[in-house]
Amino acid sequence: MNIPQQQPRQGGGGQGGNRPGGGQPQNRTQELNRNQFINLEDTSNEANIRMVKSAETWGKQWHEVKLTSAQLRKFYHEVVAIYQIAKNEMENEKQNNAISDNEAKNRGYDKVCLQFKLLKAKAAYGLRDRTRIESMKDLVNFVQWATEDVKNYDTLERFKLYFEACVGFYYGFGEIRSN
Repeated sequence: MNIPQQQPRQGGGGQGGNRPGGGQPQNRTQELNRNQFINLEDTSNEANIRMVKSAETWGKQWHEVKLTSAQLRKFYHEVVAIYQIAKNEMENEKQNNAISDNEAKNRGYDKVCLQFKLLKAKAAYGLRDRTRIESMKDLVNFVQWATEDVKNYDTLERFKLYFEACVGFYYGFGEIRSN
C-alpha cells in the first residue's frame, strides 16, 4: 500500500516544510519501516524483549507526530473487539464440540479473519483527510503490516498485546487530544 505524500504548498514564498500547520511535523524523529514491526509468530524471550522495545518506538513516534488519542483508540478498540469475538467463538467451539484447542482457535479466528483484514481498508480511508496524513502515516503502516502478518488466532492475540503495549507507551509519552 502506497501512502500518498503530502505535497508542498505552491506559492506563498515557499511555505510548508517544517513549520507548524504545514509540511512535516517538527518532531518527526524517523520514518518507521517494516523492520520496526515485530514477527508475530516468534514467542521466544528474545522476541518478547524486542516486542517491548518496538512498542516503545511506535508509541513515541505516534506521540511525536501528534497522532491524536481518538485516531489511535479507533483502531485499538476495533482490534480488541475483533479479538474478543474470536476468543468467544473459540470458547464456544470448545464447549459445544469435542475438538482440540487448536481446532477451536482456528474456528474462532476464521469467524473474524475478514473483519480483521478489512482494517487495512479502514486505515487507508483515514488518509482521506490531507491535513492529518503525516500523523496517520505510521499508524496506517502499522495496521497494514498487522493485516498481512496476522494469520491465525495466536498471532491475532499476540498482535493485540503488542498494540496494547504501543498504546501504553503512547499514553506514557503524553497523549495528544483531538480538538
